[in-house]
Amino acid sequence: VFYHPELAFRFSVPRRWTVQNQRRQVAIVHPDQAAHMVFRFSESDTPEAAAREFAGQDGVTVRERRRAPVNGNDAQRVVAQAQTQQGETVRLLTYFIAYGDHVYEFQGLTTADRYDKYRRDFEESMTSFARLADSEKLNVQPTRLVIDSTERREPFRAFVDKFIDERALPGEMTRTDLAIINQLALSETVTPDRPLKLPD
Repeated sequence: VFYHPELAFRFSVPRRWTVQNQRRQVAIVHPDQAAHMVFRFSESDTPEAAAREFAGQDGVTVRERRRAPVNGNDAQRVVAQAQTQQGETVRLLTYFIAYGDHVYEFQGLTTADRYDKYRRDFEESMTSFARLADSEKLNVQPTRLVIDSTERREPFRAFVDKFIDERALPGEMTRTDLAIINQLALSETVTPDRPLKLPD
């Protein structure tokens, strides 16, 4: 499940799909890389306007467009097709959902011949969008990081083992997550001149 405490919404993520929480969107990718979903803000004021603008794009052929409320939120559901620059036909399922002061675009994309394989995962995630009411999730605070360095040349794993108790790491963070935050492998050697991001 993906939670956004600040904007107070949630939606489910299909099993084994990978979530990439990027600055302007959330990307959700199937393990075989043949399908993905993108969740982002729409620039339109209403789901109807967003669906109309989407349908009016060059190269987009709308197969179906209808009102489809999602958990009490006004929404439009659009199924469309388009051609890639390589000439491949892709099919897109997009929900435009009004929630709070925003309209969100939740889109799934795959090739037309694989659409039926992924449609259920697309639909289940998109129609699970709902208000986040769990106070435990709403009150989550971001992990604050400090910049520090090692005193001598050593593998990052050894540095972490010496100075950080894994049980004290915030939330579900692991040593591997810490390595990723620092763009390192755990086995990679760090030197005193390398700034390291560590939980405060």
